Amino acid sequence: MARFLKTLVEPTGPCEERIIGKNLSILMKQFRDKASRAGQYGLFDKPAVKLRKGVVSLIHSAVGEFRDAISRDLYHSDVLVLSTDAEWPVKTEEWHEVERIVVIYRILDGAIAEFYNAPHNRGNWEYLPLIVPLVLFPSTDVLIAAAKRVSFEFRGMKATDLKQKLYGCSDLNQLRADGLKRMALDYLTQDACTQIYSSVPESRTLLRTLTWCQYCEFFGYGSDG
Repeated sequence: MARFLKTLVEPTGPCEERIIGKNLSILMKQFRDKASRAGQYGLFDKPAVKLRKGVVSLIHSAVGEFRDAISRDLYHSDVLVLSTDAEWPVKTEEWHEVERIVVIYRILDGAIAEFYNAPHNRGNWEYLPLIVPLVLFPSTDVLIAAAKRVSFEFRGMKATDLKQKLYGCSDLNQLRADGLKRMALDYLTQDACTQIYSSVPESRTLLRTLTWCQYCEFFGYGSDG
């Protein structure tokens, strides 16, 4: 994911990335399990409320780690991307019709707003980064599939099935040292962004937002690693 983001912003000017090791995927899994089990996807249902509170806490921690990583104050020209795999397969044509997708993004947007509205953040907006969510359905591999212009219908596949189809294995740790670069990362180029924008709806807000990054010096990536 960091490679994808850097590919987007590098041509616009000097930019560096920092990987912020906060595990949003744990919160997402808890939400996925509880919401699915109870059939509760409403914004004010317990699974959603718990996810929002968890994300608010994660953002506070990630912003502090981001500041420490770049050894200076943050500014409004810095970008923090909250990214994770949803582990839920969704077809492209269903994008605006599946309740859980809409709810997840509204939860993250609400958590970001709550962070900005915290009393200690209200008077120093110029020292807060732009925070953008990116949840991929079912996984980051949809970016690779789109970039490679694969001949099969990859939207709607389970994450493990998509990995198997793309890389010949469901566990990326099984790839040789140069395997991930050769089979995935090398395809994340500027030329691939148009295809990604077309095929991966969840990437569109981020792609549009990062056109603004010609003014950015640093961006942080909330990694699930």
